[in-house]
Amino acid sequence: MDEILSQADEFISYFLALLTANPGGYPQTTKVLTIASQVGTLVAMYFKGLYKRPRPSELCPALLPPSRCRGTRHSQAATRRRRI
Repeated sequence: MDEILSQADEFISYFLALLTANPGGYPQTTKVLTIASQVGTLVAMYFKGLYKRPRPSELCPALLPPSRCRGTRHSQAATRRRRI
């Protein structure tokens, strides 16, 4: 759970670590990943507004995630990661 929470707000440094790269050594790669992350956020927000589907926890309250994991940012984070 700690790894999920740490990657929820900032994923690019984790992804660069998997590539054994650092942001200072590859500034253009970092910039491309940042842009891809932002585009993913915009796409997620567009489709969230388009379909307006309820969250699973609204349909079944027993499915509530831990309190620090609530919000739209996790579905957006998944979309951003798929773009990268």
